[in-house]
Amino acid sequence: MKKGIIGLLLILAFHAGWGQALEQYSQFATNMYLFNPAALSLDYGLNLAVGGKKQWAGFGHAPENYYLMVYGNLNDEMPKDYNVGSMPIGVPHENLKVKSTLKPERNVVSLGGFIDYAESGAFRFINSQMKVSLSIPYGERWRVAFGARTGIISVRLVTARASTLLDPNDPTYQQYVRRFEGRGVWEYGAGVMVFDSNIKFGYSLSNQPARALATNNSAKDDYRFHHTFIASYKYNLDESFYLLAGGHMEIRAPEPIFYQFSLNCYYNDFINAGGGFQADDQWVVMLGIKLANSLHLGYSFGMLNNSIKTDSHGSHEAIIKYKF
Repeated sequence: MKKGIIGLLLILAFHAGWGQALEQYSQFATNMYLFNPAALSLDYGLNLAVGGKKQWAGFGHAPENYYLMVYGNLNDEMPKDYNVGSMPIGVPHENLKVKSTLKPERNVVSLGGFIDYAESGAFRFINSQMKVSLSIPYGERWRVAFGARTGIISVRLVTARASTLLDPNDPTYQQYVRRFEGRGVWEYGAGVMVFDSNIKFGYSLSNQPARALATNNSAKDDYRFHHTFIASYKYNLDESFYLLAGGHMEIRAPEPIFYQFSLNCYYNDFINAGGGFQADDQWVVMLGIKLANSLHLGYSFGMLNNSIKTDSHGSHEAIIKYKF
């Protein structure tokens, strides 16, 4: 029975698109650059981000992926602890001794490089991308950012794994082996974000490959539009505490709509704790800490609330960000 479930997950994960496990990241409200290229404009300076997630721990060949991203603005560098998402635009933190040379009325260009490695069932994915964004002021309060990305998704069907999950003599299995071994596909997208010190809202559209089998058992490429909505709202409780609420939705027909929500409480931008819910019947608990205004560590644990929860040890996700 368990082998049958894993085999089903293998096919479902493949048809959902390759390298798309990023949409499952629960710490999305503070890592919007993963989902929308325009979100590069939300941070200044040079940033390094490393993250990973293992879903459904306890299942053999369950989805897991890891990423590395470097991004920063090409204009005058901002101080380390300046974050456009946590204070008024163009107003440095009161504790900063050196004022920023980047004026609020200036346009900001940001550039980033991204690579993601993922495994799901018998498939391995490598997704490499370049991202760019342009942020421009809109009035005294708002900024609007436009972003674009492009990259290559490569996939490999690990036949040693597949043969333990499916019948190697099955025609469908043989088509997968012939069609997808060592494939690489170009994908691209664009996005827009509107934001101020407390509110962020973004939409992105990408043209990504979905994998399908035709009725004659021949595999074919099928490009489909992928819509992503993401938003967050910061509510100040007092001088030390604030709440950060977030929402994220993915629409990629004919797969079901994916959505998630989160709510975190922050203390002095130093430590945070909260939770969330994902559409795959998973409750999430999150913790984070920021050290020396440069290093941010985040961890979340997902608890399944469906029929496979007894066979899984939950999902684990970790993110490390460093601002140079």
